Amino acid sequence: MHNVSVIRDGNRWRLDVPTVGGFVHAERLSTVGATARNYIATALGVPAASVRLGEVTIVTAADHLEENPDVDLGLGPHPAAQAAMRLVPKLGPVVASWRQDSYDRNQRRAQKLGEAVSETIDIEEFFTHVATNERLSDMFDAAVEAAIATSSEAKVRLLGRALAASATAEDDASVDEVEQLLRIAVDLEPVDLRALRALDRWHPSDAIDKVGYALRVTEATAGPIVARLERLHLISVERTATVLNEPDTDQVAIDEEWTLTAAARALLTLLRDRVHPREAATVREDGLPWGGFTDAQAQALEQLAELSHHDWRRHPRPDEKVARTLRQLDIQGLTYGDVRTAMRSVGFSEMRLKELDRWSSTTP
Repeated sequence: MHNVSVIRDGNRWRLDVPTVGGFVHAERLSTVGATARNYIATALGVPAASVRLGEVTIVTAADHLEENPDVDLGLGPHPAAQAAMRLVPKLGPVVASWRQDSYDRNQRRAQKLGEAVSETIDIEEFFTHVATNERLSDMFDAAVEAAIATSSEAKVRLLGRALAASATAEDDASVDEVEQLLRIAVDLEPVDLRALRALDRWHPSDAIDKVGYALRVTEATAGPIVARLERLHLISVERTATVLNEPDTDQVAIDEEWTLTAAARALLTLLRDRVHPREAATVREDGLPWGGFTDAQAQALEQLAELSHHDWRRHPRPDEKVARTLRQLDIQGLTYGDVRTAMRSVGFSEMRLKELDRWSSTTP
């Protein structure tokens, strides 16, 4: 019986086989078994069919170094580091330190990815699925590469939760949906996520203007963000043409309304902080004040309704209480659309809702 230790090594997986010495690389987790058998068979000079594998263990780089402090991980030459040392030989020690820091940073990001996965599914159970499902293995490889390439904790969390959703999907259709979301998440930039959260609060007539205002960036930055979100089918625009009723003119006015797509809302649902889950046991019964919301959500909605008794039209920006309440509702899992619906259910007029829209649009 030959035990095998598997550790992530760049874009591949390194397989250590203590019984024969040395190591071999596998491109995907789904090929670990066949790769290990062929490697052992070649080393021992026996048919691959006669090789019996024992325990196959997936370990982190940190665990590997802790158990084998003197073992070279065999990471191979870092292309950027080699180029830098050739250009500036005297900075060799500095570049070596940078390479180690870069490696440690990538390991931390990979660990964050694992933590996001473990919010939904036991990590050992997850890797069992990865090792036996080639499709999930490919998704995992793509997520790891994207995670270690970004400094955004929100994106890493989104990737991890999408992976967990794919591992727990009940049928192929659900896996297809999550796979599409994961592909979109891989292509997203950190600023795109902030833009989506901002656009979730209202249906602007000018998406570029609203994104620029919310993120405090110029049109030169907001324009590509909106174009990227539209290309990824995360936002859509509805255009309405109106003939101007003016004498001696046949001009037409075009009004736009930008909204988030179902895919964007699915991503935000995965990304949203899971502080107060909306469990059936805590949801208020229909017919009661704030029916269908949890007690915590109802309390925050009630506070927002009480604040609405002030004359909002006289205040160009909301005070800290309103801003804090809107942020609290967002953390508790309510989109601004949910808040708007809740306020309408307790008698808010369209005029009051528009005032609420204005206040929400100025809340960071």
